[in-house]
Amino acid sequence: MVMSTVRHAQYWATRIVLRPAIVLVALLSFSGCLVKPHALNKDEIKARAVKDFQAISSIEEPITRPIDLYKAIARALKYNLDAKVKAMQVQLAHQQLNIAHYSLLPQVSANAGFDGRNNFSGGVGQSIITGRQAIESFTSAEKTFAYGNLALSWDVLDFGLSFVRAQQAADNVMIAEEEKRRIAVRLVQEVRSAYWRAMSAERVLPRIQFLNESVSKALDSVQRIVDRKLQAPLIPLNYRRDLLNIQREVRRLFHEFNTAKTQLASVMGVSPGTSFDLVMPSSAISVPTINLDSQTMEEQALLLRPKLRAIDYKKRINAKETKTVFLELFPSLKVSFGGYYNSNSLLFYQNWLTYAAQVS
Repeated sequence: MVMSTVRHAQYWATRIVLRPAIVLVALLSFSGCLVKPHALNKDEIKARAVKDFQAISSIEEPITRPIDLYKAIARALKYNLDAKVKAMQVQLAHQQLNIAHYSLLPQVSANAGFDGRNNFSGGVGQSIITGRQAIESFTSAEKTFAYGNLALSWDVLDFGLSFVRAQQAADNVMIAEEEKRRIAVRLVQEVRSAYWRAMSAERVLPRIQFLNESVSKALDSVQRIVDRKLQAPLIPLNYRRDLLNIQREVRRLFHEFNTAKTQLASVMGVSPGTSFDLVMPSSAISVPTINLDSQTMEEQALLLRPKLRAIDYKKRINAKETKTVFLELFPSLKVSFGGYYNSNSLLFYQNWLTYAAQVS
């Protein structure tokens, strides 16, 4: 009778404590779902923009001497933003490969904790046959105790899947390398084209400007002839039409050559407004000859083109993906081993080792 009364009191005490706790947890969970989006303020955006600008401009090497073609190519490969992005993608691919390597290792988990209560945890024994209490109330745990464990587990199926994923990550590294090489080849082509256009601009722009001025003077002369009616109207008008066509072409060339140096600076990653000089090449430059026929060049393109190589690596990744689907059909074998500690003095062994194997 006394035991029943104690249990009844404990039941009502538990309900009195648990009800407010459950209501409080429910309110906190509901309030956690009411998260509203908020935009960044202007100060945060400005701080980020200043930080990005400093990161872009702080690494640029100042230009102290005239730039030749090879220095222009070197600066483009080193400071061009597209090249930097591809270099960072290569680093990211290598980091992902390192993570894939770590996934091949067994899993290690360490846990530690402290447990306590206001009374002893205990129980009694009851006879299955008679239903009477077999033994008096007992406990096997102290009120407060600390515990900890260090366990090592290894899944054979996860190891196989992780091994295939690591191979795919290695192929992704090669794809990133090919993309980096593609950007480098494109930059070299753009720098070479922009450099020679800028070099031609320095030589041709004064002549184009002189030609533009000559055409403008000729147009003024034609206009005076038309105003004074010194010739038949059809002849000066035809001449004026030809001059306007020439002037339009001259201005197009002037605009194209005038922006050539700016385009070269953009490809090299030079900050806008930075002035630099180009090295005038000698007039004895010889054009290299390529002793290759069309079939050989096509074979070289098929062998060395970065896009085609990247497609080959993607095909290999897709082939490995079928292996992962096949491995997932096998059962999982998990092996574990661990050491445990518990400060409970009522335990017969406070330190013990466990080992297990599980197939699922």
